[in-house]
Amino acid sequence: MNRRTGIRSAVVLVAALGTAAGLVPAHAAEKGPAAEVVIPLGARELPPEVRVSNVSAVGFESYAESSTGNHRWTDFATGAQHDVADVVGTEGTDQHSGIVAKETAAEGSTPGRVDLTDLASGRTVAVPVPAGTVWTRTNTADSIVVAVRAEDRKTYTALRQIRVTDGKAVARDLAALPKGTEYAMTSRQDGRGAVIALSGAGGKVAWHLLDYAAGSLVPLHADSGQLPVVLGRDHLAWRAAGEATVHTVPRKRPGTAPVNVAVPAGTSATDGVTGLVGDWVLFRHTPETTPTKGVAGPALYGVPIKGGAARELLPHASDTLRTAPDGSVLAAGGPRSTAWAVQRIRADRHGVPRLSVVRALAHVYQPVDEFTLGAGRLHYTTRTPDNETGMYEQDLATTGRPVPTGERRLVTTLPGRLPVSLGNGQFVWNLWGDHQQPDSPNSAWQPRLPEPAKAIGMPAASGRYVVLDADDGKQYVGDFLRPDDLALTLPTHTAAALWGSTLWKPAADIGSVESYDVKTGKKAPAVNTGSGCVPTKLQAVGRWLYWECSYDKTGVFDLTERKNIAAPPLGTLGDGFVVTKDYMEGRLLLTDLRKGTTVPFSTPGVWIDDFTVDVYGGHVAYTDTDQLMHIKPTGIARQAVSVIESGTDATAVTGSDPWNARFFLSRPVARWTVIFTDGKGRTVATRSGTAREGTQIAPVWDGKDNRGNAVAGGRHTWKLTAAAGDGTGVRALASGTVDLGGAEGTARD
Repeated sequence: MNRRTGIRSAVVLVAALGTAAGLVPAHAAEKGPAAEVVIPLGARELPPEVRVSNVSAVGFESYAESSTGNHRWTDFATGAQHDVADVVGTEGTDQHSGIVAKETAAEGSTPGRVDLTDLASGRTVAVPVPAGTVWTRTNTADSIVVAVRAEDRKTYTALRQIRVTDGKAVARDLAALPKGTEYAMTSRQDGRGAVIALSGAGGKVAWHLLDYAAGSLVPLHADSGQLPVVLGRDHLAWRAAGEATVHTVPRKRPGTAPVNVAVPAGTSATDGVTGLVGDWVLFRHTPETTPTKGVAGPALYGVPIKGGAARELLPHASDTLRTAPDGSVLAAGGPRSTAWAVQRIRADRHGVPRLSVVRALAHVYQPVDEFTLGAGRLHYTTRTPDNETGMYEQDLATTGRPVPTGERRLVTTLPGRLPVSLGNGQFVWNLWGDHQQPDSPNSAWQPRLPEPAKAIGMPAASGRYVVLDADDGKQYVGDFLRPDDLALTLPTHTAAALWGSTLWKPAADIGSVESYDVKTGKKAPAVNTGSGCVPTKLQAVGRWLYWECSYDKTGVFDLTERKNIAAPPLGTLGDGFVVTKDYMEGRLLLTDLRKGTTVPFSTPGVWIDDFTVDVYGGHVAYTDTDQLMHIKPTGIARQAVSVIESGTDATAVTGSDPWNARFFLSRPVARWTVIFTDGKGRTVATRSGTAREGTQIAPVWDGKDNRGNAVAGGRHTWKLTAAAGDGTGVRALASGTVDLGGAEGTARD
């Protein structure tokens, strides 16, 4: 049970259903008497947001969610970084080569200019925009390209490069524009040239490739239409949205017929195509067979332009890719969200794309808000991929080191609070607001109280039962298996503890407590704890009953040895121990109830944020200030496994109505066996398994023997045994009878 207590309203049970979200890594602490395991549970499924905006020959600029600065420049050679105060250029520019271009319009007699800032050095070159020209958003590190206005001032006649050398502006005519050009604007560019969109009367756009060295302006193949064009070092490419074909042309011959490259339909990409590296097209895609792959982002693939199979380059990648001056491409991605990095993709000597990590990115951790641990299943709240508060679950090994097993799963995004484990794989918490049953994977329900009573508190919960304090002054015991039927109604609010189907409450005699069987309503004789006070708080774990009357008056009554044991205040009871927090030192203390000793328990030097005790599994879970979850066994001997609540069928019919049973145990077991014998004591069938939900197991018998033959009808005896898996051997737990019908009553050999 979690140490957090208080007023709780609208209690619901949330079923442990969910979607895969990736295995949570863990490591064991090196020191300490117990094998502590540390888990970064706050690791968000979504990777850190990163946008690479500009790449030069010496480094790149990016925004990363986990960085200390807003935008940072990273040096390729040294990895050194510095903040970039202003990286926003003029709207519509395609930043490249580590240069940011920002235009200042002409005002009065002051001519316009374009400031070209080198992000690596911070050096700025101001290039004037001559009167009678318009900047096309094209630039190099020290020059811009403008369109020269015609005399009609509505059209443009030529492209001109303005370069600043030694503080002087020098103009150079590049190429003439088609007659009637009314619009000239760059779409993609690098240090060698630019893809420029030209349009005339009627607004039809035609793409052209401008080459600075040759001063040429060559139209692209007509198939490019009005689609955005991607500029690579050796090729240009375009694709209609959703089309399963990428069209490419050589950069040296952009007007030739395109080579068509097949990519999967529905491929996710920016501007139709993600990138070009050497003779390969890069694209993002999530195959339909692996839908969960999209949690961290679609995979990044490469496919050769000259033909061949697609190859996965990154299991997950963001949609931001930038081309470097050498033709390589920078992408953010990785095998999982906790191993995200800026990666460089370049062609090797065989022309095949290869990756190398340029800059590892710190993962984004969301705070673990509230958590509870029961029977080796951890439930905790943190942020979902949609940035909502979500309840997750993670199974832990219940024998040996409590390492994570299986995948972490999202249980629900309902806005609940104060979770408490029920030990059967589920939990109960306060659900604020709407109580309607949500869509899968969430399902929620609550015991129905008499109208108009509403729950205002939850003193205890265990297995199928929950104790609710209502605003009518009464106390109710609800049953999650029968939410419309209350198990028990009590006249007033008092302290309460539940262990399976046993309810503990203060008795009439001061210092005494009494127990109820919530299934039958029968009350057992009161037990005098010797406290001399009426408890305001009760906790129960098998033979141990924790009571608290005030801060300085607490104890644990041993129901087996019928004696009271001193215990610290504000404690959380476990199986044979009590855990408390030393708020001055920020550490946990462990009281051994058999030895009567109290010692430091949590890892030295780790400041504790919050903790919870697994009353069914024997471990303690706690978070530190770095949002790491520590799972630590106490090393204290536990009680033998027992059945603390159950339900079994009294009858069964072979072939149509099998025998079903449900046993809620005091602790998880590694294996269970049910043996069925006939009236003469002969074994007729055996059913064994390892399946469980928390501590709960659910054997089924179809009325057939181990070979699949029908067993003779009549009354049969069943016996349940189980092994906890901790070396204590097999233990007999329960027995009963079942009347089997549907087969001949004659005994068979």
